[in-house]
This record gives sequence, C-alpha cells and structure tokens, in this order.
Amino acid sequence: MKSSCSYWVSGCMDKKAKNYSAKAEIGKVSDCSYWVRGCTNSKARNFNKKADKDDGSCLFWVLGCTDKKATNFDKKATKDNGTCKFVVPVITSTKAKCWLSAVAGCFHPETSATRTK
Repeated sequence: MKSSCSYWVSGCMDKKAKNYSAKAEIGKVSDCSYWVRGCTNSKARNFNKKADKDDGSCLFWVLGCTDKKATNFDKKATKDNGTCKFVVPVITSTKAKCWLSAVAGCFHPETSATRTK
C-alpha cells in the first residue's frame, strides 16, 4: 500500500543566509543563520574573530619610523618599529662642548669623558 502523503521541505528560505536551501518550501526566520562580515585575516590589525565572511576591510600594519621629527620618518608607516633616527644638536656652553648621544649621554670630545643622562 502506497502512502498518498506528501511532505513540505523545511529549511531556510532567505537567499542572504549562509544556510539558504533552494529546496525549502516552508521555514521560519530562526531556521536561518547569517554571515558575520568583517576582516577574517588574523594578521590584520582589525581582525574580527567573530567574522566568518571576509568583506575586504582588512588593514595591515606598515612598520617604520612614525616620528615626524626623525630623519627617516616614513609617512606610510602605521606602527613604529623603533628605527627612528634623529639629528642630535651640538650643545655649546662656556665650560665645555658636548655631543649628545641618545645612547651614551653627553660625550666631551676633548677629554673623552662621558656623562650619562
């Protein structure tokens, strides 16, 4: 004996949903799950761990010197990498001339004496 019953195919009927079913004939909104759009590249500075569909919005760090006063300032740099270089002025006083060094402190060229910061 054959059954004369036919059954509706249940599922998500929203074409924008990630689980859309073209075969679905009946469904509820709760049957659908939607994409979370965002940056899915974990190396990007705006990585979205909740995103499951990349939307092309990823931004990446450009390493370089970001200090505008440095001689090697890089206007494209978005993250400082500690490579900035500066012109250090010669300070003249009535007592002595010193050359300043960002690492060593003050160096007196005539006596080879070094004073720390």
